[in-house]
Amino acid sequence: MVTCPGCGQSMRFDPGKGLLVCDYCDTTLDPNQATGDVFAESHPDDTAFAAAEESLAQAPATFSGTLFTCPQCGGEIFSDSDTAVTFCSYCGVSVELESRTVQMMAPSAVIPFKLTKDQVKEAYKKFIGKALFAPNYMKEEGQLDKLRGIYMPYWVYETEYEGPVSLKGKKSYRRGDYIITDHYSLNTSMYINYKGTAFDASSSFSDVYSEAIAPFNVKASVEFSNTYLSGFYADTADVKSEVYNQECKDVVGADVGGGMAKMYSEIGKYNVTDAGSTVSQLLDVKDAKMAYFPVWFMSVRHNGRISYAVINGESGKVAADVPIDFKKYLIGSLITAVPIALILNFLVTPTPSMVNIIGIIFAIIGFVICNNKMNLIYTRQFGFDDKGLMSTRDITVPVQQPANNQKQVKTAKSGGLAGIGSTLITVGIILMYVGIEMEYVGLLLGGFITLIVAVVLLATGSTTTNPKNAIKTNKSVVFKKPMGEKMGTLWKPLAAIIIGSLLLIINPFRDIVYYGGVLIMAVFVLLSLFDIVRLHNELTTHLPRQFNKRGGDE
Repeated sequence: MVTCPGCGQSMRFDPGKGLLVCDYCDTTLDPNQATGDVFAESHPDDTAFAAAEESLAQAPATFSGTLFTCPQCGGEIFSDSDTAVTFCSYCGVSVELESRTVQMMAPSAVIPFKLTKDQVKEAYKKFIGKALFAPNYMKEEGQLDKLRGIYMPYWVYETEYEGPVSLKGKKSYRRGDYIITDHYSLNTSMYINYKGTAFDASSSFSDVYSEAIAPFNVKASVEFSNTYLSGFYADTADVKSEVYNQECKDVVGADVGGGMAKMYSEIGKYNVTDAGSTVSQLLDVKDAKMAYFPVWFMSVRHNGRISYAVINGESGKVAADVPIDFKKYLIGSLITAVPIALILNFLVTPTPSMVNIIGIIFAIIGFVICNNKMNLIYTRQFGFDDKGLMSTRDITVPVQQPANNQKQVKTAKSGGLAGIGSTLITVGIILMYVGIEMEYVGLLLGGFITLIVAVVLLATGSTTTNPKNAIKTNKSVVFKKPMGEKMGTLWKPLAAIIIGSLLLIINPFRDIVYYGGVLIMAVFVLLSLFDIVRLHNELTTHLPRQFNKRGGDE
């Protein structure tokens, strides 16, 4: 806490002014000139003055303050003030948090908050205003009052390499009946020194959110002083820097590889595709220092579930879980469907087989979306997409997953079974359409079998995805949920696919049978669309977590 020299009241850091201000007498101070309590913690074993002095020099810098712990979820935030905290940012519950005085390890640097609470409110309103189907409770002014400025701990890495780099390239060409491939080795020397690659150091702050509001301008950081915390909070760091060493090297390697491709034409000329991965394997993490980055954090609690919104306190970039209001979605769909139906009625004359194929296509789309969303929910539930969280907990991949996780990751990134399934969907629809036009039952049956195989592969194959419906993330390996647990939802679009395909194959001569089957198929497709909304809301809302500090999840 910084005391005002004019009136003795506590001061707060004002992001708009970049100064410490007193709300009572309007006194302002430069944060770097104000008196803070950061100090080096010595270990009083004074058997010799020189030994004590050396211990003092090597001990990490610390500062004192109040650690607030939520009695409901165990989430922790740190403050330089002992003023009571009456709600938890992580579980959204209104309760007075437990407090105790602690010593915190001081980070090496801090990026001060640049945006005021009012500016952040406007940024959030602009963001949520674009979400047409967002529920009204996400837009209430009272929710915005829960926005809290929290300095999140990040590890900032320095990577380095000096020495030879050997890249592999190849060129293929046809000569007569032969395809000849020439292999090349491109050799050079490089000196690489990268500073500023950052990953969050708190298991409470999901990697999904930290990636969503990145990047922070590390060059804008200043030497840490706890005076910047006045009026704000800080999360606790519990993730070791070694956890993200490989991710750091991969990021730098990809950037260096991309830069080399732009600078040297030989990279493209000889089809060098592994420049980034080659460089990442050569890099060493030279140093990792902790820094505080500014994040505005808000939790919205509704019907026992929580949605999160996070805003970059430097750039104003917003990322949020946005559930769908089912009534708004239904009304919007009906309003949109009427003009589309009228337009199509003038442009296209629908035939029974065309209506049936359209129904099958919608059923396949519903199957794919429901399957992917359930896999995403399963991944998020166990924290598989949050390496920081996984590193602090005794959580292992469930027994349904392959024993070799690295093998699964490799399969996921290359598309695997899911990629084959997506291709077979197109093949199956083409076969069935050609079979109808040529009135050939064999092609119809072949297309039907192809579709069934495709949906099974889609359900069982892992995929690498960018979950745009929730929080955007650069890379996220999605683990498949056991098939038996998904069939309670997937049987609806699967039944629609089977009914529609059988109608195309059998082609019953009685209209009441044909259109009755199409109607039943449409009902199943509609139910699967409702499931998509339900699963989206399950993905974008969360049950309150019990953080590891209190013994694990519920």
